[in-house]
Amino acid sequence: MIEFISGDFFDFDADIMINTVNCVGVMGAGVALAFKKRFPEMFDDYAEKCRSGIIRPGLPSVWLQKDMISKDIEIINFPTKNHWKNPSEYHYIDDGLEWLSKYLEDKSGKVVTLPALGCGHGGLDWDRVRSMIAEKLKNSPAHIYVFEPFDSVKAGNVKASESDYEQLLGSVGAGVVKYASDAYPEKLRIYTKKDVYYYPKQQNKFRYDFSVVCSSKPDLSEINAIRKFVDFCVLEKCSILFGGTAFEKKLALELSTQGLICGCFLPSGIYESIKKVSSSTRKEKPNLLSIGNPVVAFDKKEFMPSVFARMYLSEKVVFFASKLAWLEKYKSQLKRISVDAYYCVSEISSPEDIKAVLDIRAKGFDLDMPLTSVFADDIHKSEAAKGGGSNSA
Repeated sequence: MIEFISGDFFDFDADIMINTVNCVGVMGAGVALAFKKRFPEMFDDYAEKCRSGIIRPGLPSVWLQKDMISKDIEIINFPTKNHWKNPSEYHYIDDGLEWLSKYLEDKSGKVVTLPALGCGHGGLDWDRVRSMIAEKLKNSPAHIYVFEPFDSVKAGNVKASESDYEQLLGSVGAGVVKYASDAYPEKLRIYTKKDVYYYPKQQNKFRYDFSVVCSSKPDLSEINAIRKFVDFCVLEKCSILFGGTAFEKKLALELSTQGLICGCFLPSGIYESIKKVSSSTRKEKPNLLSIGNPVVAFDKKEFMPSVFARMYLSEKVVFFASKLAWLEKYKSQLKRISVDAYYCVSEISSPEDIKAVLDIRAKGFDLDMPLTSVFADDIHKSEAAKGGGSNSA
């Protein structure tokens, strides 16, 4: 099915997104620029393939986003010109569409978004290209949405300045705390000078009892351990700050409906996550926080900063992941964080994992131990030091 439409290219919940590119590793305008801003890892992959000569007219390249926040997305970099200085060529479009038609043969029901190939900055005639698309893809089993040339050109105008971000996030009920503001989390100042983006706007307290660090795709034993821990937190009315994996976001949504104060600290892309969370009909929703780019879907370089940031916003951090050798690399930095650390003992942790977590003075526990004996005494000591009550978000 092919449908020619007009609108914001990135508002569609697509499974496969087509990006128009050149073959010299530059994404400087139009829809390509918008893709570069939202998917920086994809751009790095594309640039490397251009240097290697893998991307050529008639030979698009596929990049798969293994998104820790939402579903996987395929991005197809579709060459419409050789060099960015040159105009697009009709035979490049024809060859690329032939490739795309074959690629989509086993993609029944998939939603595909396709820009006006070569008709924005490429200078091709839209009526002619539109006919080429209709002819080449008419038998495709996928649901293909084709956007007008004007939509492709304006797609590159992604909001980028801090004031734009503040306005953009304000439109979905989120807020921004600037580093210079008195409301900026005091402990976080030790680590970063980046603005904090948060949702909902009226929830501007940033202290949690626990932060949780788990695997991106936890196995059953890790899930059971986390479940037992959150049951303890519900009982003790302790707040929890999770990360941005799909598992953690789902768990935070579930716990918020039980009245537990919880949040997710996202590496980037908080704007789209807010839109998804706010669309839920549930009254209680988890808090969302981030110091990464609000409109970039997932930026790998922002992952570790998001882990450290949520540690700085918590009284205690609990590691449930079995693979912890990476902590060795950040040992000196972790020791500077004034936070109590714990780890759930795992049979599949290596000696290197155990050494790394012990080097940051973390305390071990297992599921055979009553969690009240592990955490409750420390919680009560912390409350006494603060004069009673939980200083949570």
